Amino acid sequence: MPYENRELFNAIEREFLQLRYRWGLFCQLFDSGQSNIDLLNKSGSNVFQLLQKLVIDDLMMSLCRLSDRNESMGHENASIRNMINRAKENLSNETNSKVQGLLSELDRHLKNISKLRNKALSHTDYEHALNPELLPRPTYDELENSVDVIRRILGALSSELYNYSTSYVPLMPLGHDGNKLLAVLTKAHGYQKNEG
Repeated sequence: MPYENRELFNAIEREFLQLRYRWGLFCQLFDSGQSNIDLLNKSGSNVFQLLQKLVIDDLMMSLCRLSDRNESMGHENASIRNMINRAKENLSNETNSKVQGLLSELDRHLKNISKLRNKALSHTDYEHALNPELLPRPTYDELENSVDVIRRILGALSSELYNYSTSYVPLMPLGHDGNKLLAVLTKAHGYQKNEG
């Protein structure tokens, strides 16, 4: 496997691990039960609502970048599709077939996300700007499933091309994550109750 393909693969893995890290923080804060949502709303609902939107928008942009075509506007993309295209001669028929099936699955999960990216996140489409109700509303399941399919594609490529496997689970620094923030907010609101 040529060196430049390994560099491309490393860049894709870095982007994916950063995405997984942000998704992990997001889930700790916003997908960890109603009591935590109530705590965030009590602590600064507008701030956390904005944070939630920004993280979701960022995740959708990352997912779309990772799944972009080989090229855009005459420039090569650091995307999974480009990696697969560059590496296809080094992949077995079985792995080629597997990753093509996974790409089709990814496209299904990303349908609404890609439309939202193209119409509202990366560009301001005139028709959709005037009629925002026309925009799709991607679900957490679509985000989660897209992340999982990319994990499986990267797993298949790393195993066959570079002879290693990884779970692509980023390390969450203990005491510096979403759970720490929730604990601090819980404690702060407990103190307020005692002092009030």
